[in-house]
Amino acid sequence: MGKRNKAVLVSEEDWSAIQETLYLLSVPGMRESIREGMDTPVDGCDEVPALIHECSPCSLAEVWFDEDDGNIYLNLNRVATEEDLENDSYLECEGQTIETVQIQVAFCPYCGEKLSVGKEIVVPNFQHYNFGRKK
Repeated sequence: MGKRNKAVLVSEEDWSAIQETLYLLSVPGMRESIREGMDTPVDGCDEVPALIHECSPCSLAEVWFDEDDGNIYLNLNRVATEEDLENDSYLECEGQTIETVQIQVAFCPYCGEKLSVGKEIVVPNFQHYNFGRKK
């Protein structure tokens, strides 16, 4: 396979950002300035959010929990496989997120641990995001 078979498609906006970055890196002294800026912590961004819940079955899939106003949400990602790429021209690479589902939960569906504190009743609520062509 030659280099011509490894093309990457990017949006015009991404291409402009790439060109701007390459230009900035070519300016004398800019590379060092960027490195110094990367080493300087930004106020409020130096803390990693606390892990809400962790159990071994959760590590087997793209699964994570979020908290918002005392509500716990289970997030699930479905990622593209080789078969998905063949069937959907909108997808670009294996591992790309195809769908994300966010479901309000009170308990971990994998281990049964109670996640919501002080809430006896949880009203089911979910959101579904589809990033592929199939709806």
